[in-house]
Amino acid sequence: MRGQLSLNQYCQLKISCTMHLTSSFFRAIQLQIR
Repeated sequence: MRGQLSLNQYCQLKISCTMHLTSSFFRAIQLQIR
C-alpha cells in the first residue's frame, strides 16, 4: 500500500466520492417521496 497519494489527489477523490454518495442519497429520497 503506497502512502504517496498527494493531498490534491486525495481531496479530489474525497470530493468525487462525497458527490456520488450525496447524489445517490438524494435520488433514494426522491424515490421514497413518490
